[in-house]
Amino acid sequence: METAIRAVLPAVLLLIGCLEGCRGDEKTGCAIWLPSGETDVCCKKCRPGNHIVSECGPDPKELCVPCGAGTYSTEHTLYACRSCTQCRGAVRTVRQACTSTSDTVCGCVDGFRCADTECSRCAKECGRGEEPTDKLTCQACPEGTFNDQLHQKCIPWRTSCPLPGQEIVALGTAVHDIVCDNIPDPVPDLKPKTEVDDGGRVSLIVLIACLSLIAITATAGAVACGILRKRKEKTTKNTPAVADKPTTEGPQWEEQQVECSLCHPQQEECGSQDSVASHGSEDKLLPVSTAPKLRPQPQQFRGYAEKRQLHQRGTAAAQRDV
Repeated sequence: METAIRAVLPAVLLLIGCLEGCRGDEKTGCAIWLPSGETDVCCKKCRPGNHIVSECGPDPKELCVPCGAGTYSTEHTLYACRSCTQCRGAVRTVRQACTSTSDTVCGCVDGFRCADTECSRCAKECGRGEEPTDKLTCQACPEGTFNDQLHQKCIPWRTSCPLPGQEIVALGTAVHDIVCDNIPDPVPDLKPKTEVDDGGRVSLIVLIACLSLIAITATAGAVACGILRKRKEKTTKNTPAVADKPTTEGPQWEEQQVECSLCHPQQEECGSQDSVASHGSEDKLLPVSTAPKLRPQPQQFRGYAEKRQLHQRGTAAAQRDV
């Protein structure tokens, strides 16, 4: 009989402990324990906000005690509670006070944000177009990046549009990405085309070059001709004129000279008599020559005429002496 009681007693004590642990008005003591020996139990789990003071004992309520002021416990097997966190700093505030079952929740004043999950320090809240730094300050987004959210890292602009058939219509800024829009349908150009294709442009250049070369050559030729003409005129002015050779007048002149030479003795003789007859009355009268006047002759016949005149004068002088 005693043996059967000893075998059933641990199960009964375990059931009683489980029932006590489920009661809502009980906040102290051990939550789960197991029999140890005939009269003792050992605590396996303390209630929230309690810590173990003795692992085994006759009374489960005395095995765990609540945490003191300024301490807390989130584990059920601790032998000591943890101290509550103090929110120190000018920009740190208490969001939730410390309890026996939870630590203090700290926060930051407006314009600042927690720098880590525990909010051990606060950092300035960065706006759009800025990003936080390791020094808990903000800096502007570098060129080619943007940030359109609060207190986030800047990200690079996209290099192309996300959808086919789109084109970039505006570059990104510090607060937004590039702007894309659908490519408009091509509009037919109703204006007359004035542009020349590559082949026509080359032909036009060659034509202009040829015309320029011709114009330069013609100008140079005209200048050269003008210079040669001036030189020729200058040479002509400095050269004496040469008399034309006689053509048909030569024989007639010679025939007249021959006839005159035949008539000269008579004329001289007549002239001599007239001169003697009138010598006494008119001393100043001179013999009149009836020889025909000769028109100026070319240079090549002037020597011959002078010789004839000298001969006639000599003959006339001889007749006077006689």
